Amino acid sequence: MIMSDVSALKFGAYCDNNKNRKQLEAYNQAWEDFDAQNYFQGVENILFYLKDENEGNLQIISNENGSLSFEMYQGSAKLTGSFDGNRFYASAVITKLEKASSIVMRKLLDRNQGLLFSRIALKTDKTLSAIMSYTVQMLKPDVIYYGLRELLLLADELDDFLILNFGNAVSEADSSLKLQIPEQEIDLKYKYAQKWITETLQYLNTFNRPDLANYNVYILLTLVTRISYLCAPKSFLEEKLIEISSSYWINSQDGTQPQSTLMSQMIQKIHEIQNIPEQEFKACLYRTRDSFHKGNVMNFKSIKESLDWGIDMIKYLQNNNFHSHALYLTEYTFGCLLFDYNTLNIINKIYHLEMMLIHEDFFQELDIISPELIDNNGVFKKDFVESYIKEVVDKHKELSPDPIVFDYSSIDYTNKLTFCMSLCTSTSKMLSIYE
Repeated sequence: MIMSDVSALKFGAYCDNNKNRKQLEAYNQAWEDFDAQNYFQGVENILFYLKDENEGNLQIISNENGSLSFEMYQGSAKLTGSFDGNRFYASAVITKLEKASSIVMRKLLDRNQGLLFSRIALKTDKTLSAIMSYTVQMLKPDVIYYGLRELLLLADELDDFLILNFGNAVSEADSSLKLQIPEQEIDLKYKYAQKWITETLQYLNTFNRPDLANYNVYILLTLVTRISYLCAPKSFLEEKLIEISSSYWINSQDGTQPQSTLMSQMIQKIHEIQNIPEQEFKACLYRTRDSFHKGNVMNFKSIKESLDWGIDMIKYLQNNNFHSHALYLTEYTFGCLLFDYNTLNIINKIYHLEMMLIHEDFFQELDIISPELIDNNGVFKKDFVESYIKEVVDKHKELSPDPIVFDYSSIDYTNKLTFCMSLCTSTSKMLSIYE
């Protein structure tokens, strides 16, 4: 077992859609502050809204001259900002050009055209930075929020993109922003990522059947969301997982490739991940401080619709005795929400309960769960499940304008599949108040 500090363990992408009531009130107050021209107070309220004490993502300094300075973090990017009462300014270093490259500059110009609040600038010392600058007359709370979000996500993504595609033309990213994790944890995550890839590809070979062709793609997508959540990789490995998922959804919209061709391409990309040299793979397993999620917020109604879509597929597979496929789909039904969207923590935590059961061997080696929590049917014991969900619901109550009711009696403890399926249906039922 890995005796890590469990509180320091992180899973999946950072979610910023979990502001407490005081932060929500501060955001609303910021609008009133700006209307009353109390600009310093308005900026402070927005920064308070963005601050996450657990992440340590934001530092604010009140200067002697009355101005504000601050730092924010997003992955491999650090933003420095200031407000002096007349101008709001923020910048983040992306990289430094080691040599002139017309291809790099053309890519950056193309990227600049799609930005709404910030811009990419090349300084005289060949440093590339993302910058936003607004006079107080142009400033509003949403401009600050979306501007900082765009700037930080841009800087975090671009440094990795440029290194991956133009490595000899740009400098390496600032490694000081990487928070190292215990070597034992890295070894375990690498071991299990390789194990999951091998098992999934073998599984697909066994079930390479025409009647499952439309469902097999979700087995691969489950693997992607699993590695993303349980291993929380960064850098180019994270981007490769996103690329695999995106390739499916792009094709599902335009239908340019047959399903069999798409599957072959996705499997090839999975093999590429499997064949990444061990040290390069492990080098992507580190933590960062984050301020934003890359995905958009999904409201409760849309979450319920997505869950119901997954539940329908699971029921079909169950009814046709494809139980192992159905178990994969129970994992993906929650996992796709966390992978693609900035989903509320209550969904994250229910998914985490499911993952601890499906991958109990992984969590036991991390020393997070004990075998004593599992009953003779291979399912979590009822007392543990109910206390876990109750704690999750209680923590989320202050974020919801309506009462949250979870039907504990609908959880089916017969086996892993029925348990995970009932988690999906019970969560969908819980969200029905928002329809």
